[in-house]
Amino acid sequence: MANISTCFLLVAAVLLVGTMIPSAMAQTCYQIHPEILCDQGKVVPECLPFCNNKFGPSAGGQCIEQIGFNGPFCACDYPC
Repeated sequence: MANISTCFLLVAAVLLVGTMIPSAMAQTCYQIHPEILCDQGKVVPECLPFCNNKFGPSAGGQCIEQIGFNGPFCACDYPC
């Protein structure tokens, strides 16, 4: 009887972890880089290549503005 309970718990744990992995992989992380300024809000030539070099080819870049910083700056988004 103990073997059946152990087997059932093991199968349940595998199914639970299997359903959690895709959702964790689908998350997007963000990192701002105020040292990389965007020229007139354009991601090229500075922001997007910087993000690709730092986080890989699946990374994206966007220019954002925030109070307290000079002009729009680069924000990278990449898979966690």
